Amino acid sequence: MIIINFTQEEMEFFAATGTKRTEENKNKPNIADYNNNYMKGLTGLQADKLGVAAEAGVVKMLGYDPLTVSKDIWPSFYTNEEAAQYKNSPDVMHDNKVFEVRRVNKKTSPLCIRTKDVENKAVVIKVYIPYKHNEDGTIKVKPEAHIEVWADAENDWYEAVRPGWAKTNNSRVTAGRPIEELLGGEL
Repeated sequence: MIIINFTQEEMEFFAATGTKRTEENKNKPNIADYNNNYMKGLTGLQADKLGVAAEAGVVKMLGYDPLTVSKDIWPSFYTNEEAAQYKNSPDVMHDNKVFEVRRVNKKTSPLCIRTKDVENKAVVIKVYIPYKHNEDGTIKVKPEAHIEVWADAENDWYEAVRPGWAKTNNSRVTAGRPIEELLGGEL
């Protein structure tokens, strides 16, 4: 596991970006296999903010500054007007390689691979953002990303299994490979 630390300025950016994502997507449906029951009491807004932080953790792991990185590398937020340009972009693009980020609510959760990841020959990375629920419904987020494991979607799809929660055959899960293996020369 690799731990990426965030500054206060980065945390504020993630919160603002997550808010913009929530507002921009409020009337759009989720993918078919998305299951709100696994949100562990998070609101959509809280999940979006944590999702931005998870993606930013990968951005930082790859050597970029999440506050200044180009949208061609990390389209952290785009408007409906920009959707034609960025909608099919990966979470992160690095050295002409597609990286998709899966934020998990529990460190023990498996890594999910989707058929679009296989089609895009993506590296899929599992990220855990530590947080805890407060009594008032808010969450307290630790300013760090735990980058846990990764999968080569194209090759690992065939060993992965269809989870019981999947409504379609477009998702499979795997334990993943140690992230250190990816950074040890696989990039």
